[in-house]
Amino acid sequence: MSEPTPQQPLYAPQGAQQAYPQQPQPPQSYQQQPVGQQAPQPQYTPQPPSQQKPRKPMGYIRVWLPAFVLMIVLDVLGCLFLVGCFLNVSGTVGTSTVNFAQVADKCENAAATMSGDDDSLSAEITYDGIDGTKANKAYECLVNELGIPSSTANKIDNTRTLDGMQSDTWDKIKVTWSYSADMDSDLDGGTLSMTFEHVE
Repeated sequence: MSEPTPQQPLYAPQGAQQAYPQQPQPPQSYQQQPVGQQAPQPQYTPQPPSQQKPRKPMGYIRVWLPAFVLMIVLDVLGCLFLVGCFLNVSGTVGTSTVNFAQVADKCENAAATMSGDDDSLSAEITYDGIDGTKANKAYECLVNELGIPSSTANKIDNTRTLDGMQSDTWDKIKVTWSYSADMDSDLDGGTLSMTFEHVE
């Protein structure tokens, strides 16, 4: 037979409360509410989402700005190149810009008689058969000043009296030449006659 459970007496003398401590009270959220009254619901206040500031695409700006400047520089250089080509072509169209008078004054010496103007240059170079230093110097001066190509110079060097009049053209300059040997001299001498003129 089980022993009866002790119950708290309905009346407890003063000073005996500590012998029967009070039972712990349940939390307010679990306390019984009066009939017909609903328990208060906890209030929930939604928090606005945090707004992040958009990041500026600084990397793209740093990359595209030098590229844009480079494109402008290349465009300017391209335009200058085209203008230079146009001026070069327009300057070469027509006739040569060689000043025949200046070339004649520069290349003439004791073995070479020359005369030149805006349109042509005439030269007679005499080889005496003894010392052709001055004659060769005058001829080399003409080759350098007029830009005579090596192919034309070889033709002039190998011209004989019986070959008659020869001609050739380069860079809008035409040269006509002939060589006549000195038949009255036993020495291997002669005269090289040349005429240069502008052509289109």
